[in-house]
Amino acid sequence: MQLLQKLGSSDISEPLNVALNFRDVMVALPQPDGDDLILKAKILDDFLHGDDASLDSAQQRALYVDFLKRHRHIDRKKQRDEFQLALRSDPYFNALRLRFGYAVTCHKAQGGEWSHVIVSCATRQNPRSSDYFRWLYTAMTRTSGKLYLIDPPEIRLQQAGIGWSTPASAEAGSSSGEPKLPDSGGSPPEPIGSQSPALSPQAMFRGWLQAEIRNRLDGTGVEIEDIAHHQYREAYFFKRGAEAARVDIGYIHVIVARGIDGTCPISLYGGQAKIGDAVAVRLAQHYSKKGVRTRIVEIRSTDVSPSADVCRHFRDTTNVTENGLGFTRGDIFIPPHMITAAGIQAGDLVEGIAIVSFDKKRGKWGMKAIEAKRVSGSRFDFGNVADENYDDIADPA
Repeated sequence: MQLLQKLGSSDISEPLNVALNFRDVMVALPQPDGDDLILKAKILDDFLHGDDASLDSAQQRALYVDFLKRHRHIDRKKQRDEFQLALRSDPYFNALRLRFGYAVTCHKAQGGEWSHVIVSCATRQNPRSSDYFRWLYTAMTRTSGKLYLIDPPEIRLQQAGIGWSTPASAEAGSSSGEPKLPDSGGSPPEPIGSQSPALSPQAMFRGWLQAEIRNRLDGTGVEIEDIAHHQYREAYFFKRGAEAARVDIGYIHVIVARGIDGTCPISLYGGQAKIGDAVAVRLAQHYSKKGVRTRIVEIRSTDVSPSADVCRHFRDTTNVTENGLGFTRGDIFIPPHMITAAGIQAGDLVEGIAIVSFDKKRGKWGMKAIEAKRVSGSRFDFGNVADENYDDIADPA
């Protein structure tokens, strides 16, 4: 691109050549549901390989002049709105201005300090071991200002209370403080029906799974080094001598009705399951010292829609608290990641799908959104509503 540039305060101008080279790229933006949002864009290649921290005035002028040459058919004065729209959406004028990032290992960074530090926490080793946390501590303390963590380890602290038992040794239970249940002889636990208030269906399944794995490992020389609990997934870390491995085990949380829910191995389902799927289950009942107990014998997908008490569509005005928690006038909870992804603000009209969910903090069943989208802007003022009753809602499947 050639521009004319005046020499000092004189009326004499000389040509100035400004290089504008673009490159097509694809940008992956991680989403809360685990899928990446892929965007196609252009980047200014000269800026990527340049030494300046920002575009100089000549480069900015060159981008604007280039846009004008490609949009001669738009009259800037008579078609102002169309001109502004074209300017904002032009991929060349709005090309991403990216710079290369440089990284060093944590070992080489020891003793150094920077105002902004980005730490990639992903590792192939056990992310819950003492060696890993020593490494992470060293990496995090390299900053004097702001710290950004990519894929940080998931840490959950749980306090033992009445009805919970803390294992005395690794053989007596898991290292995470989960209750140790007796071996059920290879059958999944009885997750549905009358249950002890201290044991959730997930805790019962975790205890049975741990006992089953320990029985199968007996005599193999393989030890359970650690267990990480995720949403409907257990990550087991095994070791035998110098060898180590990780195995992820998935399970399904099924809600039949309010007060009747439970878990079963994902292998029993025999397919890909996602939150909100409708399933048909076959149950078996028997009598025990605790009364009538019910367990899942068979589970499969179905086209039959569940009742509105379990899953329903909603369209309602939504409030958003200071902590990013959302809830409708009909008391449907909308998780913070959905609020952010959909750009929902207090008073917006929102529609989506909600399923029944147990609110642990309030100790009662309610409805939780699994899909939510903003329909229109602010229409209702909720006033000042506190967050405290909406910050611990269980995640059903």
